[in-house]
Amino acid sequence: MELRKEYEQSLEKEVDLYKKHNQQLVEYEEKNTQKINQVQQWLNKNYPTKQEKESLKEIIIWPERETIIEKDKIVTGHPIMKSKETSNSGILDLSEYPNLEKIWICGRWKNNKYLNTLIENVKLNKCEKLVSMNFYGNNLSSINFLVNLPYPEKIEELFLGNNNIEPTDLEFLEKFINLERIILGFGNAEKIIRGRCNRFYGSLKPLRNLNKLEALDISATDIDSGLEYLPRHFISRLVDANIVSEGVIEKNFNLIGNYIYYSFNFFPIISNTGVVRIWEQLKNCKNISGKFDIQKWREANQGLLIKVQKELQDQIQPLKTIAKDKLSSNHVEEQIWEIFLNNSEVLTTSEQELLEKKLTTEFLTNFNQIHTELIRLQKELVELQTKSQTQIQVPPKN
Repeated sequence: MELRKEYEQSLEKEVDLYKKHNQQLVEYEEKNTQKINQVQQWLNKNYPTKQEKESLKEIIIWPERETIIEKDKIVTGHPIMKSKETSNSGILDLSEYPNLEKIWICGRWKNNKYLNTLIENVKLNKCEKLVSMNFYGNNLSSINFLVNLPYPEKIEELFLGNNNIEPTDLEFLEKFINLERIILGFGNAEKIIRGRCNRFYGSLKPLRNLNKLEALDISATDIDSGLEYLPRHFISRLVDANIVSEGVIEKNFNLIGNYIYYSFNFFPIISNTGVVRIWEQLKNCKNISGKFDIQKWREANQGLLIKVQKELQDQIQPLKTIAKDKLSSNHVEEQIWEIFLNNSEVLTTSEQELLEKKLTTEFLTNFNQIHTELIRLQKELVELQTKSQTQIQVPPKN
């Protein structure tokens, strides 16, 4: 009898624990359902019908500050959502908004600090027209939400700064071939010390084919190498930059709310971030005014540039072989290919269509990107080598 009584008491405890655990699960689900729906509810309130959802081209959620409020009037077509209405984190499902071109959902601003209390995840799998994404200052912990993006090649702006992204290299950016502005960095030293930061790491190599790149922020990340892979077009912009300071090259302002970004921001914030290695490399290459000089770095590291040249040649050679095999049976096609190699822009529409039919548009785009970068690099190396020889030949003044 005593054993049975002990068993029943034990069973009652297990049942109580189960009920308690089950109640916790219910409360968790209710809480997270509310979290998921918080931003969604705002969208449903402002765009209740299917027609309104499908006609929406921009969603802008901006920090509530005086300077921003004054700028609200420049945004047309929909109301601006104040961040105080979205104090909880959650998932934002934008599958009912297929015509979105711009999504800016930024963390709140209070007492000069970002409160990372907004979006944890985003569903973008039906957003086929997206051009600009800004999730600065949120709770994103990974870049997985970008995996199912229908057309990454359409994206021109990608701002992921001041989130809490897990260790991730930059290979995910290779598909975003038309990116112009990228913000991956983190600007809050206190949060970095506590371990809350974007943990991007590794090399800049995946950016090598982003030939439209204008602005890059990797501040306080663990990206520690790959300056030699920065696209030549981007390097040209940095050389022409008119404002250079400790760890940033040139400051720019976005139209909406004077949103600040830099042509190149590689400031370490604290000393144990990996990007300090890039900062130290450029710190040792300053011009006569004492400012960072990326061209001087390239002059001092021609060996790395030659390595990149070899890699590009290795990439393009098998593509040339494929093209030659597919076009070798037709003399006219071979001539068109030679014209393409010299200057793809002079091809007529019919000539371009012929090559696309034989080789596919994707093949030609990929080939042209590598080929263009290789020509630019070869030209730069000739110029650098000529300059080096000239400097050696000119005797020093007495």
